Amino acid sequence: MHSIRQPELLDPKRMLTDDRDDLTVGEHRTRANLLAAALEDSCRYAQALWEELDEVRAYLVRCLPDDPQRPGAQRNATAPTGPDDDAGWDDWMATYAAVTSVLCGPHGDSGFGAGEARHEAHLRRVAPVPVVAGHETGAREPAPRRRWWWRRRR
Repeated sequence: MHSIRQPELLDPKRMLTDDRDDLTVGEHRTRANLLAAALEDSCRYAQALWEELDEVRAYLVRCLPDDPQRPGAQRNATAPTGPDDDAGWDDWMATYAAVTSVLCGPHGDSGFGAGEARHEAHLRRVAPVPVVAGHETGAREPAPRRRWWWRRRR
């Protein structure tokens, strides 16, 4: 996972205009309009962040196993349930891509998050099953030990 820089929009010290004391009334008005526009942009971005986090919250609930006390509960594992759970992986990738896009700022990420999501999902869906030492299935017989170098000379 790559780190994402905070958008400039979140920097309250970003330069909008010259900070001079000898501004005319018109320049003060222009500066006030620029600040109002910057506040509006920041609020619009904050709303997009809120909406995406609300979607992530819903996704996290969708991924949970069913409530065992609810009639008709069927799913015992979180989603995606495994390499063949296409719907679960699609949901995961879409959520990951959307979060990455909104974190990159109001202009999005030009598909970076979607590509990263596909990559991460691919690594997990096609990876061979890990083999635990001593618990291999279909394991070959171990090769005979060569003990000739263990012999001590007397």
